[in-house]
Amino acid sequence: MNSNHLLNTKKGVIIEGSWFSWLKIILFYSTIIFIFFHDSIIPKFTPVSTLAHKIHENSRYKFNGARCIDGWISKSQGEGTCSYHSGVNYYFYEGEYAKDLDECYEEAKKLSWLK
Repeated sequence: MNSNHLLNTKKGVIIEGSWFSWLKIILFYSTIIFIFFHDSIIPKFTPVSTLAHKIHENSRYKFNGARCIDGWISKSQGEGTCSYHSGVNYYFYEGEYAKDLDECYEEAKKLSWLK
């Protein structure tokens, strides 16, 4: 056998060669990706439907407040809310969604490479 393919050591035989090097690289990067992204969504590589639902869920308001006419979001709902931002456009409440599901699908179609 060629000495490039097998290397004898005290613990046994270690297989060496280009395919084994590639395997080690793939396993290393797969492990890194799993550690950092196993619970994340990578927009370009996520199907549109999954991405749309994630965008929709992320658009849920986490507090009561108001959206001002100029687009500013205020955590206030009392008198004087948005007084420096042209007034109140609408009030929202915790748990409501900023975007409807159709808007989220359109946004997901622009982000995802998958269909």
